[in-house]
Amino acid sequence: MGGFIATLIGVICKACVDALAGGDTGGNAGFVTAMFTGIAVILTVIGVLVTVIPAQPGKKKLIVLGIHGAIWLVGYFLLNIIIPIIIAAVLIVVVLTFLGFHPLSGILNMLSGSGAAQEDVYEYQQPAEQPVEKEQVEVWREDEAGRRHNLRVNSTNDMYFDPEDGDWHPIKK
Repeated sequence: MGGFIATLIGVICKACVDALAGGDTGGNAGFVTAMFTGIAVILTVIGVLVTVIPAQPGKKKLIVLGIHGAIWLVGYFLLNIIIPIIIAAVLIVVVLTFLGFHPLSGILNMLSGSGAAQEDVYEYQQPAEQPVEKEQVEVWREDEAGRRHNLRVNSTNDMYFDPEDGDWHPIKK
């Protein structure tokens, strides 16, 4: 079983690098493609040796080699279809997240079960009473030049703060 997994990992390496390189084999892409192709071949050879040598002679060895070949054929072509879909899906999720939508949270809620269909219950609510607007009281003082200076008033509009003596005084209405 471990030999088949090694072959599968080799196929994944080769398919990923081919899908990401996109046929460009110049410069660093050529080096990376060659490196991952080498890793894929080495893993496949290891997988074949691990599974074929202990297999019984005759048909069993051919069956094991056929399974390795099927892993390469089916896996490589399926991954060349699946990898671009995965890349596109990741890009869509990133773009939607930057636009303010959060598709991953909806998917994770659905997977966790908290997004399951629940009955919507609506309750009629009485409109909130409008707060009675309080009369805004202004307290001011004139200086020698005739300019007005507003003084601070507390939230209940019954006292003002006099900065000259540093004390609160009741407002006379």
